[in-house]
Formats: sequence, structure tokens, C-alpha cells
Amino acid sequence: MQPVMAASEVEQKYAWAPLPSREQQLSALGSEEFDVLVIGGGATGAGVAFDSVSRGRKDSRLYNQYVIYC
Repeated sequence: MQPVMAASEVEQKYAWAPLPSREQQLSALGSEEFDVLVIGGGATGAGVAFDSVSRGRKDSRLYNQYVIYC
């Protein structure tokens, strides 16, 4: 069992991988093809996105302020 990391340790671990800018994310929506578009980032949206990615689908998620694609 792995020890639980503090939030600051997690932030430092992934600080090297910043999100693309909003403009880059919106541009990707127009230039890439996705299998699933999930609108909303609540528990249901996260579950749908997880399920689609686990089945090998390429998804994009639209939130109030962000666009995330996998």
C-alpha cells in the first residue's frame, strides 16, 4: 500500500505538466476528432469520461471554464 501524499507534494509532482491555454484547448476542439463529448464536470460527467476513456474512446470534457481532452 502506497503512503498518502500531501496536496503540496502532489502539486510539486505534477507541476511540470501544465494544462494547455484556453485558446489551445478551444483550437483542439475544432481541429481534432473526439468519440465522446462530455458537458459538465460533476460526478456523473467524471464517471462518463472515465468510462469512455477506459473503453479506449477519445473524449473531450467541457466545463464552465476549461476544456479538457484525452
